[in-house]
Amino acid sequence: MSALVVICLGTGLVLAEAPDNAMGDTIAARRGLMNQLATLQTLVDARVGSGNYSPELYDLGQAAAASFDAFAVLLPPQSNLLGGAPAIEGVDTTAAAAIWDDLPAFRQLLRDTAAHARAASEAADLAGFQAEWDKVAQSCSSCHESYVVFDPFAAFN
Repeated sequence: MSALVVICLGTGLVLAEAPDNAMGDTIAARRGLMNQLATLQTLVDARVGSGNYSPELYDLGQAAAASFDAFAVLLPPQSNLLGGAPAIEGVDTTAAAAIWDDLPAFRQLLRDTAAHARAASEAADLAGFQAEWDKVAQSCSSCHESYVVFDPFAAFN
């Protein structure tokens, strides 16, 4: 069994690849972060929907920012399965090859989105939080339109 090691060094993360199925583990980690971000969005929606500022929004924004930062280091070229990297048995991905066409720009998008999430978390009131969080949600929508391959018939295969 392989292991994916993420080491915190200062303010950054370093990805150390282990042998065996490291790319499968990397792709699974990305999928896990996307699931986590979806859950965080649901929690933010519930807190914002109450109409009152909740100090919990700080933690949710910080958690989202950390997830975007972590995602940015989980993009080795060998995980570009839809863009020419060798297939990995039992591993699927929806990450479009366009990510690797301009990887520095994609990573900058993730860093910018993390910055918006941090700014939202540091807002003093609900209106300030919502103004920054709307930028996070917009980034998520545009990213998924551009960088996620969705096969509506995948369930039938």
